Amino acid sequence: MWMSRFGSETAVSFVDNRRRLMEALDRDGAPLRLRDIELIEEEIERAQQYIDHANRLRAASQRCGEGLPLYDDRVDRHTVYTL
Repeated sequence: MWMSRFGSETAVSFVDNRRRLMEALDRDGAPLRLRDIELIEEEIERAQQYIDHANRLRAASQRCGEGLPLYDDRVDRHTVYTL
């Protein structure tokens, strides 16, 4: 089905295959408006930002537990976390 069109047995990344997926949706007559797709993309981006932030907080918490500074200049010199 759809995934086999993209040479994958699992779900493919919309972000990485946007153009091809949009063309496939159009070809198949999917009733999606461009604005709806843009809103979903914005939600995906926002979710990725939350995941990235959570990962940075987790790393800072671990460093704090190890007696290290709460920030790591190699990762993000502008972010200092307080717990």
